[in-house]
Amino acid sequence: MADLKDKQSKEDGGFLGISPEKFAEVDVKELVNNETAIKMLLHYYTKMTDENKTQKNDINTYKTYVGAYDKKKSNAATSATLFILSNLSIAFAVNLLTKAPPVNSGWFLLIMGVALASAGLYFNFWKDK
Repeated sequence: MADLKDKQSKEDGGFLGISPEKFAEVDVKELVNNETAIKMLLHYYTKMTDENKTQKNDINTYKTYVGAYDKKKSNAATSATLFILSNLSIAFAVNLLTKAPPVNSGWFLLIMGVALASAGLYFNFWKDK
């Protein structure tokens, strides 16, 4: 029975004089000549400072993830644009090269299309690795 009473008084803050849940509401008058309350308040402050440092580290980690995601998203958009241009260029090249008298500019468009496809592959797979 005594253990139950001690446990309840600790939970209510009776043992320390101030409940740990109410540290944010502590008044200076309550701390005067209450050494236990001051120690607990300092402990609470240290705990909050450590949690703040942890949260700042988490925020920096998440900012790094967001930055990497933005780079990858930008590279994917650039790659997609290059592939679209490459496909159009190759399509026109095939059209020009398969005419009855082949047009020599078709070779230029074909080479340009392959170069654009190569650049698209670079942006998609190897840039920023």
